[in-house]
Amino acid sequence: MISLHLRLGSLLQRGQHVELEAAARELLGHNMEDSTAWTYLCHALLGQQKLAAAEEAARRVQATEPESDSGSYLLALVLLERNQPKEALLAAREAIRQDPQDSVNYAIAARSLNQLSRYPEAEKMAGAGLAENGGCDSCLFQLSQAQSMLGRHDEADEVTRTLLADDPEDASNHSARGFHLLLAGDPVAARGHFLEALRLRPNSSDARDGLAQSLTNRNPLFRLVLKFSVLCDRWGWKALVVVIGGFMLLLELPKRTKGIPWASIPVSVLLAAGALFMVLVICHRSFSTLMLLAHRETRFVVSRDERRAALWCLPLLGMTGVTFFFWFYAASRTGALTRFPGQLFVWPLLTTLVWEIFDAIRPWVRRRLAWITGFAVAAMMTTSVLSILLGRSFGKDLAAVLLEKPASTKELRRAKLQEVLAPNLKFFERIRLLEMSVILLCAFSENVRQFLERRAPDPE
Repeated sequence: MISLHLRLGSLLQRGQHVELEAAARELLGHNMEDSTAWTYLCHALLGQQKLAAAEEAARRVQATEPESDSGSYLLALVLLERNQPKEALLAAREAIRQDPQDSVNYAIAARSLNQLSRYPEAEKMAGAGLAENGGCDSCLFQLSQAQSMLGRHDEADEVTRTLLADDPEDASNHSARGFHLLLAGDPVAARGHFLEALRLRPNSSDARDGLAQSLTNRNPLFRLVLKFSVLCDRWGWKALVVVIGGFMLLLELPKRTKGIPWASIPVSVLLAAGALFMVLVICHRSFSTLMLLAHRETRFVVSRDERRAALWCLPLLGMTGVTFFFWFYAASRTGALTRFPGQLFVWPLLTTLVWEIFDAIRPWVRRRLAWITGFAVAAMMTTSVLSILLGRSFGKDLAAVLLEKPASTKELRRAKLQEVLAPNLKFFERIRLLEMSVILLCAFSENVRQFLERRAPDPE
């Protein structure tokens, strides 16, 4: 039995999760109350992305050792992998209650808080863990992430330097340093740390993502977009209020400057720049990936899934460009720049659904997200075509009424106009409702993916 336990530890260290699962189940065949075997089984299932079974194994560890913090810690770890940070935080707090002296419990709680964008609380939680063990690398890592997102770059700089000094051969420490430098506005220095992280761990997704960001954010415009995205993430719903308020003020400019002869061109350019910036923020990931693919020396940092996602986004970006051009061209001629078409933001928002497909790990989730995305794109294509066709028909009917000779009486003309306007207005109202539905779907695309992942069956 002792040799079997030693074998389990060796298999876990080598990352042989399939063999580890078989060995752990063999051990459980002798004793179903063996908490150590359930622990190894949980790690084996986690390594194979069998998350539902891994959660069940973690709960069995809790049941077999109710006074130990190991089950609660494992449960928090699995729940984070299942994209359930709120539930993971509850499990982590229970682990802290069971063993308040173990700094790793504070680290997993801080990680949950960081995922929930509750950065001040994450900083305090990591600090509490460091009070128990000042050398806890996991707590230092989470502390650096929270401080960087809070914009306290001097403190984050000191923490990431400490991490590297403790273990300069750890890829995670280099990634932490790289993300700090990236948020601090030094993408060139960040690039060096991400490259070093990839040398130490070639399959590190964090390092590849960070390297991609460091390469694209050498562009001042993309750097501005990154800072804007970080502020939105930090402020949460407050950022949404500020953005909507700012956009509403921008839309008021043409009305407020109507009597100023020279204001028309600069106001039009400002409105177009505001709309373009919002599109760039929405499609930042697609644009940055395409920029990386365009250069031979940077293509290697783009994974196969990222390449496929970016290429699938190209038609949607093309529709965004076409919509933007025709809106600005027609609106600038008619003076209707304030009338933003809903599709100007729907097409770029649809790219977020495409990215969620390729961010999902399991084929079961990907298939369902692909169907959802396909239906949303098909709906927008249908409404675009119908809007063009019915818009032309509406224009002809309206012109026929207005240019009718001999002219009808006012009452008769009003009745004819109403007859032409009523069905078209009803149709365009339905289109706006559909556009709003798609916008809401895209706005919560990550939640949709997480919902599906929580309900996805484990792979065979």
